[in-house]
Amino acid sequence: MKLHSLASLAALAVLTATPAMAQSPGHENAPISLESGNWRMTFGGFARTVLTVGNISHSSDDIQFGSEPGPSDYIGFANLNARLNFDVSYRDIVSARISLDGAGGIDTINGSTDGAIQLKDAYMDFDIVPAFQIRAGQFKPPIDFENLTSETKSDFIERSVVSTGMTVPIEKTEEDPESISLRGISPARELGIQFDSDLLDFGSVGFRYAAAVTSGSGTETGPIDTRAALYAHLELALMNALYDGIKPGHFFSIGVSAAYRHGKFKFPSSATIVGGVSDVLANYSYYQNITTITGELHANYSGLHIDVEAFWNKISNEENEHSDIAGISSVPDDESAYGIVAQISYMLPFEYFRFQFGYRYALIVPDTDNGVDQHTVSVAYFVENYPVSVRFDYTVNVEANVGFDNDFAMLMAQFVW
Repeated sequence: MKLHSLASLAALAVLTATPAMAQSPGHENAPISLESGNWRMTFGGFARTVLTVGNISHSSDDIQFGSEPGPSDYIGFANLNARLNFDVSYRDIVSARISLDGAGGIDTINGSTDGAIQLKDAYMDFDIVPAFQIRAGQFKPPIDFENLTSETKSDFIERSVVSTGMTVPIEKTEEDPESISLRGISPARELGIQFDSDLLDFGSVGFRYAAAVTSGSGTETGPIDTRAALYAHLELALMNALYDGIKPGHFFSIGVSAAYRHGKFKFPSSATIVGGVSDVLANYSYYQNITTITGELHANYSGLHIDVEAFWNKISNEENEHSDIAGISSVPDDESAYGIVAQISYMLPFEYFRFQFGYRYALIVPDTDNGVDQHTVSVAYFVENYPVSVRFDYTVNVEANVGFDNDFAMLMAQFVW
């Protein structure tokens, strides 16, 4: 058993990373590995705990009710999780990953806890040639760079509202706490097959692609039973110097992604249906088609990282054979939304002063115009020569046309092995 060098870990990360992922700066250390002939087994992961303080600031005339976005009034360890990654490879041609995540929450006010162990990644990679590789199993589909960026490599503790979505109130009375759900664009891990490539060098430019067909396992932002999903990603990267002083390398890229998901949206039993009808309607459902298109820009040079993603999301609803329940024969209107997430970070180049500063702006606007502006500032410190980092984020959510804002702060300690 031995510890590999950082270079070996970087090679392994490139081997197992999704092609659409934009690497962010972070602290890495070598996983524990065991080799026998052409076989190699590695064991790695991370543990992180996050102290969250919610509702630091909000409008004084707002009435607090359950649909309020963001964390409710509390201070506590709202997010605690650990990840275990098991990787096996043969001659860097065939590899497999099993990833388990244990997450829980500790409320410091009442001491209540909850937790669960989930299977995250479970896939095999077949690296046939650099221009053609195959991934099969459960994995992240190739769309949304925030979702594809590993938690340990992200410049922020949580992903933005563009990825995760949010519930926004549109009435400010406790008697009628009506709200809308802004759907994020990040899909959950899905079961399927993906064809992709490494970054192929064609001299002045590089090129890579990814295409996936999945059966789907639902989404992180809505109870949709996905039946089929298609994903595609194309990316071009500048590979050589534009002017003196910048070394050749992958320092700038642009990309486009598209996704189409078809499934059945199921109302929960306590749902209120269009028209105010409320009953036990677990069987009420309708077909839903989701189309997502994104454009990306990534720049990385000498500790400075810039990532920009613009998106357009279209949700089309149609009746199925069981839509007429309790006299209801219509489905919700079609929805659309657009938005952008832009982030910049810089890491100081001084030894033992590994501070990183970041700012992220996120905007999501549905056709109802009840959108959200989100601003996040981040400060992180990476302990030199140790796999330990500490990060502090402060986030401001500003809900358009509601007159409602909500700030919350998060302090994270992370250990990677």
